[in-house]
Amino acid sequence: MTKIHPLLALATTAVLASLPTKARADQFDFNYSGNGVEASGVLTTGAYSDNIGGLGLEGWQITEISGQRNGVAIDGLWNDSNFPGPAIIGDVEFDNVLLASPLGFDYYGLAYTTVAGQEFNVYSQDFPTGGGYYDWQDGTGNFIPVTLDPSPVPDRANTAVLVLLVVGLYALGILRQRRQSLAAHRP
Repeated sequence: MTKIHPLLALATTAVLASLPTKARADQFDFNYSGNGVEASGVLTTGAYSDNIGGLGLEGWQITEISGQRNGVAIDGLWNDSNFPGPAIIGDVEFDNVLLASPLGFDYYGLAYTTVAGQEFNVYSQDFPTGGGYYDWQDGTGNFIPVTLDPSPVPDRANTAVLVLLVVGLYALGILRQRRQSLAAHRP
């Protein structure tokens, strides 16, 4: 069995600790579901704020959305919001913000359209956050309780670099062990 030198293990740990460990802060997978509702896709985010709407909440402005709701393609955001404050279209107030902790939407929520011309708002039922989520379709008066599950999209570039680094350091450790073994057996 090949033993890894303590200095190599320490160097590997130091390099790994210095690599970014966060998932991409610019893309998040999302899905939510409720009675007769299934939606999923990807949210692309831009500017980060640590004081959303003056409430001290941290999160990202959502700049793009793709995916589907009940098998119908999502066309895009309902309207550009006035980040970091809410925008209003008719009776709907929204800010298109993804909160950092807990990962989800605030009271104003996410507003988007589908290719069928439907408009939806997904939001937290309590102000400013918490208490579960609702899916609301414009013009219907239907407020459907839903469960929301957003998650960061892993940064594949960082993962590949990490794998290559670990494999490379392991290979160097094996070469070092072989050289030491050969040196020990020479007359």
